[in-house]
Amino acid sequence: MAVWPKVTWFFLRKFWCLVFFDVWLSLLCATFSMTQPNSCPVNCSCLGTLVDCSKQGLTKIPKDLPLWTEILKTSSTHLAPTILVISRISTVDLSNNKIKFIVPGSLASSVHLNELKLNHNELTEIPDLGLLGNLSSINLAHNEIFSLNRSLLIQTKYLKNLDLSHNKISEIPAGIFPNGSRLQVLNLSNNRIHHLDKGCLYNLTALVDLKLARNRISSLPKELFKRLSALKFLELNRNRLTRIEGLTFDGLSALTALRLRRNEISQLFDGAFFGLSSIQQLQLDFNNITTVTKAWLYGLNSMQQLSLSNNQISTIDKDAWEFCQQMSELDLTHNDLVSVEKSSLTKLPKLRQLILDYNKISYVEEGSFAHLPVLQTLELNYNEISWTIEDTNGTFTELNQVIKLGLAANRIKSIARKAFAGMQGLKILDLQDNAIATIQDGVFSELPSLQELRVNSSSLLCDCQLKWLPAWLDVNSGLASTVDLKCGHPETLVGLVVQHVPVNNFTCDDFPKPFITEEPITKVALREENVTLTCKAESTSAASPMSAIWKKDNLIYKGSQVVTLARSQDGRTNLMTSELQLQNISDEDAGRYQCVVSNDFGSTYSSRAKITVHVFPTFTKTPVDIRVKAGNTARLECHAEGSPPPEVAWKKDGGDDFPAARERRMHVMSNDDVFFIVNVKAADMGVYSCTAQNVAGVIVANATLTVLETPSFVKQMEDREIVTGETTVLECMASGSPKPRLNWTKDGGPLVATERHFFTADSQLLIIVHTKTSDAGRYECEMSNPLGVERDSTMLTVIPTSLLSGDREDESATIGIIIIAVVCCVVGTSIVWVIIIHQTRKRARINDLSLPSSTLQTQPLHAPPSVPFPGVDFMAADTNDPDINIDIESIPTTLYPPDLEILAYKGSVGSTGQLYTYLADNNSDSEHSSTKDSGNGDSGRRSNSNEDLAMLNGNVVSHSLHSLNTAVTEASDSTVSSKLPCRSNNPRRNYCNGNNTRTLSTFVPQHRQNTHFMEPEHTNRPAYSRGRMSLYEDRSVRNSRNSMGSPVANYSLARHEV
Repeated sequence: MAVWPKVTWFFLRKFWCLVFFDVWLSLLCATFSMTQPNSCPVNCSCLGTLVDCSKQGLTKIPKDLPLWTEILKTSSTHLAPTILVISRISTVDLSNNKIKFIVPGSLASSVHLNELKLNHNELTEIPDLGLLGNLSSINLAHNEIFSLNRSLLIQTKYLKNLDLSHNKISEIPAGIFPNGSRLQVLNLSNNRIHHLDKGCLYNLTALVDLKLARNRISSLPKELFKRLSALKFLELNRNRLTRIEGLTFDGLSALTALRLRRNEISQLFDGAFFGLSSIQQLQLDFNNITTVTKAWLYGLNSMQQLSLSNNQISTIDKDAWEFCQQMSELDLTHNDLVSVEKSSLTKLPKLRQLILDYNKISYVEEGSFAHLPVLQTLELNYNEISWTIEDTNGTFTELNQVIKLGLAANRIKSIARKAFAGMQGLKILDLQDNAIATIQDGVFSELPSLQELRVNSSSLLCDCQLKWLPAWLDVNSGLASTVDLKCGHPETLVGLVVQHVPVNNFTCDDFPKPFITEEPITKVALREENVTLTCKAESTSAASPMSAIWKKDNLIYKGSQVVTLARSQDGRTNLMTSELQLQNISDEDAGRYQCVVSNDFGSTYSSRAKITVHVFPTFTKTPVDIRVKAGNTARLECHAEGSPPPEVAWKKDGGDDFPAARERRMHVMSNDDVFFIVNVKAADMGVYSCTAQNVAGVIVANATLTVLETPSFVKQMEDREIVTGETTVLECMASGSPKPRLNWTKDGGPLVATERHFFTADSQLLIIVHTKTSDAGRYECEMSNPLGVERDSTMLTVIPTSLLSGDREDESATIGIIIIAVVCCVVGTSIVWVIIIHQTRKRARINDLSLPSSTLQTQPLHAPPSVPFPGVDFMAADTNDPDINIDIESIPTTLYPPDLEILAYKGSVGSTGQLYTYLADNNSDSEHSSTKDSGNGDSGRRSNSNEDLAMLNGNVVSHSLHSLNTAVTEASDSTVSSKLPCRSNNPRRNYCNGNNTRTLSTFVPQHRQNTHFMEPEHTNRPAYSRGRMSLYEDRSVRNSRNSMGSPVANYSLARHEV
C-alpha cells in the first residue's frame, strides 16, 4: 500500500513539467511570429508551400512571403527588372511577364533556387544569373533569344534541364557547352537552326534527351553524336533532312527512341542507322522513302517498333528485315504497295502487329504470311484486296495466331469458302464497307473462335446459294449485333434484312452474276509481233452492266489497248466481249494474263493465259580479233541475250577440235562470259566462232586469234662441201609469226641474186648453180619479224674436180638438176615447212614396166649425133628423141598419189632440145601440206616450184598449172645449153657427153584425168624420127603404201614410135 502514493507522485510531477514546457514553447513562437510574416500575402493565393501571385498586376515580388514558401508563381504580371527573391525559395515561376532584361546578380541571394521558369518573356539572351550551385532547371522557352553565350552557359554548368525551345537560335557553334556539363535534357525545338557544327555536342556526355524538332536542319555531319553515349531519346521531327548517310548515328549506343518524322528523307544509305545497338523505336513517318532494303536497316537488331507510314514505299526487298528480327510492331500505312509477296515479310519471327492500311494492295501471294508465326493483328483496310478473297484459297492459312483481321473497304464482292482457312484463333473480322454480293456456304465455319463479325452490305444476291446464312446467324446470335446484311437481288427481296427473308424465297431463277463463255488462250509470239487475247462473258441481269479488267501476273494491267463490247440479247441477257491487244510485243509483255468480269452481283475470273515471248539472240559482248604472243594468255569475250536465254558455244575453224582443250589449257568462265587459252601455242591460231542459239534462231560472231612467235630455225644450218660444177643448195628453214623476213650475207657482205645465185621458197633456199671455188665462204642467214631477230650460218667448202680420185670419176657424177617443191603448211599454226625433194634416182628398173607388146618398145633408141643423149627418170626404156609427146592415160586417185613433174626446154633450130620427166613417189621423205594454209594442198606446192624455176633465166617461161593443153613456150636459143649442168636418167652411164644442159619445169595437176600434154611443133623439125611417150599404171604391183600408210599407185613411162 505504501508503494502507490510514490508512483502517483512521480506521474503527477512529470505531467506538470510537460505542461510548463508546452506553455513556454507557445509563448516563444508567439513572440517570433510577431517579427516574421506567417500569413498568405495580399492579392496572392496559397496552397501548401505554393504562393501564387499570378495575374495580379504586381510590379514586384511581395516582401511578406510566408516562411513556409517554397514555390512562388508570379506569371502574367508586370514585374520590374529588379527582382528580390527570398533565399529559401526553391522554385520560381516568372513566365509571361514580358521581361526583356534581368539585372545581373538579382538572384544571387537565391542560394536554394532549384528551378527557374522564365518562359514566355522577351529575353534576347540567356540571363546572367550568377553562380547558383543548386539551380538544376531553367525554362527559357518562347523568348527572343538569337544566340547562345558560352560564358553564361559556363555559370550554369550544373544545370540538368535547359529548355530553349521556341526561340530564334540559328546555329550551335562547336564548344558552346562547357566541359563537365551535367546537362541531361536539352530542348532546342522550334528554333531556326540550320547548321550544326561537328563538335557542338561533344561536351554533353551526360545528355539523355535531346530535342531538335521543328528546325531547318538539312544535314547531319558525321560524328555529330559520337560522344553522346548516354543519350536515350533523340527527336529530329519536322526538319529538312533529305538523306541519312552511313554511320550518321554512330556512337549512340544507349539510344532507345529516334524520331525522324515529317522530314524530306528520300535516301537512306547503307548503314544509315548503324551504331544504334539499343534502339527500340524508330519513327520515319511522313518522308519520301520508296524502298525498304536491308542495307539501310543494318544494325537495328534490337528494334521493336518501326513506323514508316505516309511515305512512298512501293518495294520491299527480299530479306529486307534480316537485321530486324526483334521487331514486334510494323506500321506501313499510307504507302504505295501494290502487292504482298512471299519475300516481303520474311525473317520477322516476333512480329505481333502489322498495319498495311491505305495502300494499293491488290494481290497477296499465297504463303506471304508464313514467316509471321506470332502475328496477332493484321490490318489490310482500305486496299484493293478483293481478288485475294474472291479468287484464291489459303492466303491466310499460316495465321493461326491472328486475333484481329481488318479487310474493310477493299471492294470485296464475293467471299470464297476457303478465304479464311487456317485462322482458327481469329476473334475479330472486319469486312465493313464492302459491297458483298456472294458469301459461300461454310466460310465462317473455318473460324471457330470468331467473337465479332463486322460486315455491312445491301448488295447481297439472295438466291438459293445464300439460304444457309440466316440459319447460321440464328445459331450465332452473338454476332448479329454487328452484322447488317440486306438483299440486292431479286427485285422482290431488295432491301430486306437477310435474317427476315423466308427460307423458301431463296431461289435460283436466274444468274445475274457474270459467267465466262470464252477463256483467253495461251500463246507464243516473237518479239515485235501483235497478240490479241479474247474474253467473253454473259449475265442474265440486263439492269446491271458488266465491266472487264485484265490482270497480268495477278496485278492490274494498265498498258496496251483494251476493247470491250457489251450488248443486250433479247432484253434479258447481257453479252460482253473484251479484247486485250498487245501491240509490238516485247520481253516485258511476257507473263500470265487473266480476265476479270464484274457487275453489281459479283466478279468472275477467267483462267490464266500465258504469253511467252521469244526473242532472237543478240550479242551484248562480241569477240574481237586479237594478237597474242606465244606463251601468254588469250582472252575472248562473248555474251548474248534473248528469250529464252540462248546457249553460247565456241568453235574453232568451224569444228570442235581445240588443241588447247586437249592439253587442258582452255578455260571457259561461264559467269564472266570469258573464254581463256593459257600458254598460247601456234596450234591455237585460227578463227574462233561464238555461237548463240535459242528456239528463235542462231547468231555467230567470229574472231581471229593470231599467235605471235619470235623467229626461229626449224633446222640448224650445217656446213656443206660441194664439188666444183655441181649445184649447191643452202637451207635456212624459218618459222615465226608474223612470217620472218630473211636476209642472206656472204662473208659479212650482201649477197645479190645472179644467173648462178638465186633464192627460192621465200628465200629459205639459196641455190648456187655450177658452183665455183669463188663461191666458197661463210653464208649467214638472218631472219627477223617485229618480235625479234635470229641468225645462223653455214660454211661452204668447194672441192675442185682435179682433186677427185679416178674411182669417183668412174662413178656417175651427181647431176645438179634440182627439183624443188615447197610446201607451206599451217595446220592451226603459222610454221612454214619447206620440203626439199632430194635428187632423183638416176635409173629405174626395166622390169617395173608391164605394157602391151603390140604398142610398146622397151629397147633404147639412138639419138642423132648432134643431139646430146637425153634421159627420162623412172622410165622402163631410154630414149634419145628430143620431140616427145606424153599422153597421161590414167592419173592416180589415191589419197596421196605420186606427182608427175615434167621438165622441158625447147631451143630454136639447130640448138639442143630436151624433154625430162620426173616421177615423185610418196614413199619419199617429203611431207604434204595441209589444206588449211594453202587451200589446195599440192597445188600450193606447185605454185611455189613454178615460180622458183621460172627464175632460172631472165626469159620467163609461160605455163599454166590449170590447163594441160597449154604448151610450154619456147625460150631463147642460147640461154641454158651452155650454162646448166646435164642430168642423166641413168646413174651408171654418162649421156651428157660433156654438154651442159638445163631445162625448165612444169607440173601436171593430179586432179585431171585422161589429159594430154604436147610440146609445140618446131619451125624446122630435125631429120630424125619423132617419138611418143605414155604414162601407164603398173598394175602388177599391188597394195603398195607410202610412209603415211596411204595407197600408192605405181607408174611407168614407155616410148611409142610415131
